Amino acid sequence: MTEVYYRVVVDPKAIDRWYLGAPFDSEGGEVDPRDFTQGKVTGWNASLVVRLRKTGRQIDFNFADFDMVVVDRRLSPILREFSGTSLQLLHSTVDGTKNAYDIVNVCDLVDCIDESSSQYLKWSSADGRPEKIGQYRMITSLRIDPSRASGHHLFRLVGWPVALIVSGELKAALEASGVSGVSFSRVS
Repeated sequence: MTEVYYRVVVDPKAIDRWYLGAPFDSEGGEVDPRDFTQGKVTGWNASLVVRLRKTGRQIDFNFADFDMVVVDRRLSPILREFSGTSLQLLHSTVDGTKNAYDIVNVCDLVDCIDESSSQYLKWSSADGRPEKIGQYRMITSLRIDPSRASGHHLFRLVGWPVALIVSGELKAALEASGVSGVSFSRVS
């Protein structure tokens, strides 16, 4: 049986939610949120504080600046159960709140974009960015090959790490937890 996969996206109905920004360290220095979105292990192990960009309803699963994932700490055991050591959980707080959160650095990169079924645009020489030629510039309709993703439950995509993908099993576990702030778009 073929596994089903979903892209995790911001819940379009959560219009009253808060918006989170970049994290900063104990001295107030801003930390680049892209350190946690490229599918690579980072050297960060200290507790961080995430800026509150706009007040609103607190949600469990957040995409902060550059799609850095910040989750209510009650979700972390679920993510760990399905992902093991392929993710880093960095203890964090959100500026001005008392709840415990984790920045989630998903370190599992899977090469499974199905170009024959996806709609995408790649950088070309005409774009004036020679360092990006041949890389994905935009993917408007994402499809993955589930056979190449088999066995993975939480991962980012080689060539398009901004997309966060979950297995159907992890999606069901998150939904059973009552997770707020996200919805799931099928990609396989």
